[in-house]
Amino acid sequence: MSGMKSFFAQKIVGLGLVVMIAVIALLGWAILGSTVNPVPKNMPIALVAADKGAEIPGRGKVNIGDTLREKLTAAQTPTGEPSPFEWTVLDDEREASDGLDRQQYYAAIVLPENLSTAFVSFMSPNPQAAGVKVLINQGKSGVAASMVTQAVGKMIEGINNQLREQALGQIQQAPGSGVSFAQAKALAAPLTVSFEVVHPIMPNTANGNTPVVLTQLAWMAALAASALLYAAGSKLRAARRWTVVCSQLAAGAVYAAVAAGAELLLAGGLFGLDIPDWTNTYLFLLLAVFCFFLLQSAILAWIGLKGMPVLVLLFFFGLPILSLPPEFLPATTRDWLYSWIPFRFSVEGLRDLIYFRQGLNVGSPAAVLGWIGAVSAVLMAASVAKRGDGARGATGIGRTAG
Repeated sequence: MSGMKSFFAQKIVGLGLVVMIAVIALLGWAILGSTVNPVPKNMPIALVAADKGAEIPGRGKVNIGDTLREKLTAAQTPTGEPSPFEWTVLDDEREASDGLDRQQYYAAIVLPENLSTAFVSFMSPNPQAAGVKVLINQGKSGVAASMVTQAVGKMIEGINNQLREQALGQIQQAPGSGVSFAQAKALAAPLTVSFEVVHPIMPNTANGNTPVVLTQLAWMAALAASALLYAAGSKLRAARRWTVVCSQLAAGAVYAAVAAGAELLLAGGLFGLDIPDWTNTYLFLLLAVFCFFLLQSAILAWIGLKGMPVLVLLFFFGLPILSLPPEFLPATTRDWLYSWIPFRFSVEGLRDLIYFRQGLNVGSPAAVLGWIGAVSAVLMAASVAKRGDGARGATGIGRTAG
């Protein structure tokens, strides 16, 4: 009994409760803080306003496309809530298609040039369907694609009600007014909407999260490599610092090559993840793992094993937000975390490869990763000049032989 009393009398036991709550709070904030209630804002959408307008005999010209553009791009939704979209009005569908290919837009709404002509035909015995096409850029974000599809559907439904009333008013003003069966059928949905998915998410891609999954594995593989090679370097003499840095760089490159191949074989070969371009995906993963390794090794080189919690926390804070579009994140998270976190560039580059078939022309993501790796390598080299021969060097090199 006295032994148990002595055990609970220790300060560390009570302190353990405080530490446990602090860990739960910190990791809970990291995992849920930015993702528990995502509210989309300023999502870029293209609107192709190609409608040429049409003449109503005796009443002048109407342009339904202009009316729709005004309603769609309004600052508020029909329910009075702020619009989640940021609209770019274009004149040509090809321009919108190019923007979707370059991931500038989550979707594009195309108002055809015969939209007003079809609307005017409602007053004739043979009404034509007024069609609107919506292109959903699913590969840019599966979450955003679902949200845009639902939101645009509701907006078109509200506009349909208004157009129905407007068309009925026009019909009633016509001589010998009366609504035929064909007109009534057409007025049930004055606008018909066709949704078309571009850059689709394939079935076996972890619900579109393949880039995030591969990035998670890349970071953890690099973390294991950097920790192991730091430990290996710490066993050598301080006089060999340059040799150790060069050895760590060479070994890190080999580790990255093996890790990238193991990722693809595990994810694609064993678990069936759909990877359309194995060669280019491997080369990009090799770049990502090696650059992550260099970044982690630079941190360990300067502050030692104290840097490990920083790297782990960076993982916990960074990865949850990458499954959401940046427009869904709070402004603080987007500006102070998402804008610079290294995972983001790996995810963007892999998304280019997997859903947009950009080959190795992944542009900015690869360039940013390259710069991160280059600066980290320079910092590793600079750590050789750290003072303190008797202490651990920047590369984790141990004490000098006495």
